[in-house]
Amino acid sequence: MLKDWFLYNNRFCAVEHTFNPQGKESYHFLQLKKKGKELQLDSKKTFSTHKELISFLKKSKQQQIVLVFNNQQVLTKNINKPENYQNIFQLAYPSLNSTEFYYQYEKTNDNIFLAVTRKSYIDDLIKLYSSNQISVLDFSLGNLSVFEIANLFQTSEITTSNSKILLEHKKIINITPKHFNNKIYIVNGLNIDSNSLLSLGIIISFYLKTNFHHTKTHFNSFKNKVIFNKGYKTALSFCLVILFINFLFFSSYYKEVTELNSYIEINNSTKENLKLLNNEVIEKEKLLNQIQNYSSISIAKYIDEISYTTPNTILLTELNYQPFLNTIKEKKEIKNELKTIRISGNFKSNSDISNWVDIIEKLTWVKEVSNLKIENTKQISKFHFSIIIKNEL
Repeated sequence: MLKDWFLYNNRFCAVEHTFNPQGKESYHFLQLKKKGKELQLDSKKTFSTHKELISFLKKSKQQQIVLVFNNQQVLTKNINKPENYQNIFQLAYPSLNSTEFYYQYEKTNDNIFLAVTRKSYIDDLIKLYSSNQISVLDFSLGNLSVFEIANLFQTSEITTSNSKILLEHKKIINITPKHFNNKIYIVNGLNIDSNSLLSLGIIISFYLKTNFHHTKTHFNSFKNKVIFNKGYKTALSFCLVILFINFLFFSSYYKEVTELNSYIEINNSTKENLKLLNNEVIEKEKLLNQIQNYSSISIAKYIDEISYTTPNTILLTELNYQPFLNTIKEKKEIKNELKTIRISGNFKSNSDISNWVDIIEKLTWVKEVSNLKIENTKQISKFHFSIIIKNEL
């Protein structure tokens, strides 16, 4: 059902407060999950302290539970059913003030099974659960929640966490307290032990049959909180979806406008770049023409003067005008050593090189001679130097 998913996320949880054979408090946790129309065992644990139980419930993010109080704080009584009675509590405990107690009873043909406990004890525990963000939706007292599942057993005897239940024709005829005998039962396909029978009973009673053993106040408070939280989240999600859709439309519009503006800017920028490139090309053409004119006239003059001044004892092997500074590669700018003549060769006497360099330095178009290097070997002597040309353009 939608209610089971919306309120409980299809998980039904119960905890029994009971005691073990040594008389110490014990807590049996049972959680079933609903899959389709079937109930499946989801989790089952036993805790020796209430602190351990609360820690587990918080860690597993359990927000709601139903409780069974079946410990030494609960008084139980089996009363022979009288012919006429009005107040069962006063019939069983005439000296007690009923306003100070929670009580619950189940009737058979001959008997009344009654369980009572002080309100202050229950209320304090419910507040403790609530302070840990766990809502107690309802609770049952003693072994009375077993009445909800008595018709599911074929045997004449079953045991709960601390009592023996006698059955006749699938109806309870007697409850014997302080009887400890843990057994495994198969209940509608579920493997349930004695320690979980009462929790199973209240789960079926409350979650599936919507029977309230006590006040609806706690349940209504939990339901309102869930409706508010999930309604708030749903409304917020709806608003976010609307905002997201608006954002998508705005983003699409903004993207188109931005693309158009970018296209216009690119066109304007391209026009400016084309103008700049055209101006650069014109300037470079002028410079190239000047260099070509300069080269065609002046370089021949320089080479003639260098050749004229070269002594017979010197053999030139290289005369390179504006040599490359790097290796020529595809898509890489070619760089030249501008206004430079690189000269290499062989010689016999160091004095010849020294005198010749002095002569070259005195030529009118020579700015300086640089990077003079001499290599002397047994077979031959080599030299290298560069002539820097004055700016005449």
